[in-house]
Amino acid sequence: MTCRWQITPEVSTSAEHGPERHVSLRDYPDSLKPRERLQAVGPEALSNTELLAILLSTGTREQTALDLAQEILRQLPMGDLSQLGHQSLQQLARTRGLGLAKAARIQAALELGKRVSLADAQQHAVLSSPESVFRLLQPQLSHLEQEHFLVLFADSKNRWIGQKMISKGLLNATLVHPRDIFREALRYNAHAILVAHNHPSGDPLPSPEDLETTRRLIRCGTLMQIELLDHVIVGRQRYTSLREQESWLWKHHDVLE
Repeated sequence: MTCRWQITPEVSTSAEHGPERHVSLRDYPDSLKPRERLQAVGPEALSNTELLAILLSTGTREQTALDLAQEILRQLPMGDLSQLGHQSLQQLARTRGLGLAKAARIQAALELGKRVSLADAQQHAVLSSPESVFRLLQPQLSHLEQEHFLVLFADSKNRWIGQKMISKGLLNATLVHPRDIFREALRYNAHAILVAHNHPSGDPLPSPEDLETTRRLIRCGTLMQIELLDHVIVGRQRYTSLREQESWLWKHHDVLE
């Protein structure tokens, strides 16, 4: 029988050398160090733990950066990596050994990744379907704990040309006024607009306020000859298109009402 031994760097535990210490990443061979592995094989080949360890840079007296990264990921609900982006700075900082500085580094990296992804999606976005709008907006809206109301501006070929946050908080007629939306549409020289907001509960079922807001925007858009393409409600993993579900709003409206 062949006996295999795992060799680790020797750590002294004698009184002469002081108390036992954990194995530092400096003691690892280069083939196991996250930063050196990224240089050798590229970021795509690294595990989530290794990528997070590179962000952390250092660990604690008791943990390596790899140990700390593994602990952060282990605490995510259901092991879902997407939940990392839903945690506040304070929630992250409560992880033992993390602290505000490392938590801020993680949040900054996540936000930068979102912005890169959003910029790429916007550059090629065509507001051709509710699904395309959902794919564009889900990373921005699905994790928010308050309702955010956005307006997207489109050219004559329904290509995305810009967007603006109109309100934050509970959706009602006071917070979302047509004049604010169409003022911005004129600034963008938009041919059409599409509005969207999130439901923090994750359930995209429209409320009576959602329907009333949509009805008012359709009427104003008709008067100004700037079409409202749709009103999309963004949930956690699904959406509701009022143009599809409540199409009667677009068929039965009186601009003089």
